Amino acid sequence: MKKLLFSLLALATSFVAFAQKPAYDVTRGALLDGRNIVKVSPVAVSFKNYAFSYERILTKRLSFQLSYSTRPEGSFTQLTSLLGKEYQDATLGITTISPELRLYLGGGYGRGFYVAPYMRYDKLSVGGLRFSVSSSSGEASPAINDMRFSGEASAISGGLGLGVQFYIARVISVDLSVGAHYAPKAKMNLQSVLDATAKGLTDEDLKELEKGAGDVAKYLPGKSALDFQPIRDTNSSVRGAKAEFKTGAPLVRLDLSIGYRF
Repeated sequence: MKKLLFSLLALATSFVAFAQKPAYDVTRGALLDGRNIVKVSPVAVSFKNYAFSYERILTKRLSFQLSYSTRPEGSFTQLTSLLGKEYQDATLGITTISPELRLYLGGGYGRGFYVAPYMRYDKLSVGGLRFSVSSSSGEASPAINDMRFSGEASAISGGLGLGVQFYIARVISVDLSVGAHYAPKAKMNLQSVLDATAKGLTDEDLKELEKGAGDVAKYLPGKSALDFQPIRDTNSSVRGAKAEFKTGAPLVRLDLSIGYRF
C-alpha cells in the first residue's frame, strides 16, 4: 500500500512539473536586454509616408512607445479624386509625433493583446489649392486671376488604441493596432496673394474665393468654422485673401508595423 501511494505521489508530481511552463526569458536571442523594439510601417510607404516607432518594455505588463512619421510635401492624388481636377496641383506634407503607454493583457514583455492610451500631434503643410477668378471691372476682356492658396494646419489629439503584437523567431515583431482619437481644436490657415502685375480683386472675385473655401471646408472632418478675410495693400486694393478653418473631429488610426527586438 505504501509503495502504491508513493508511486501515485511521484506520478502526480511529475505531471505538475511537466505542466508548468518555464518563465519567459525576455533577453533570450536579443543583442541587449531584449526590452527595445524599433519598428517601421510598410503600409504607410504606399502613401509616401515614412513611419517609425520605438518601444521600450518597462515591466512585464507595461511599455512606452514613441512614434514619428513624415510625408515630404508633394502631390496628393487622393485629394484630386476627392475634390476634382481643379485641385490636381495640390500638395500635402505631414509630420506626426505620438507617444503612448501600453498595457499588455496577454503574454507580456511586448507580446499579446494590449490597450494603449496615446497623444498625437499632427502638422500639415498644404499648397497648390488653385482657384481661378475673373476680374471683370467692366472690361470687355476680363482678366483671369489664378489664385494659389497655401498654408499650414495643426492638431493635438488624445485617444485610445487596441492592438496585438507577437514575435517571429523571438526577435521579429509584428504589431497590428487600431485607435480612435479626438482633436478638439484642429486649425488650418490658408492664404494667397496676387502677383504685383495683376489687377486687384473685385467683390465678385472675393465671393467666388469664399465659395471655393467653403467647398474645401465641407471635406474637412467634423463641423468646420470658416473665417474668410481679404488681404489689402496700402491703397486698400484687394490683393488676396486668407481663410482660417477651425474644426473638432473624431479620427481613426490604423497601423501595421514590423520591428526588430534587441
